[in-house]
Amino acid sequence: MVRALISLSKEDKHWLENYGARRRQSFAETVRTAIRQFRKQQKTQDCRSILTQTAGLWRGRKVDGLKYVQKIRSEWGQ
Repeated sequence: MVRALISLSKEDKHWLENYGARRRQSFAETVRTAIRQFRKQQKTQDCRSILTQTAGLWRGRKVDGLKYVQKIRSEWGQ
């Protein structure tokens, strides 16, 4: 692990200390856990965002999706 020096408001530090104490965690472990959860949440949101942005992309096309995929894949062997 690497060390990081961060600045927190008194209220945030106090809240994190109390939160960790209720879970019998050190302050550092509480911060690490929070960061892991935040990263996981962001990854999920990023995936949802991509799905939302691309939903219906083929709507209105006059091409059969399966036939299109098969055509593209057939080009790989050339």
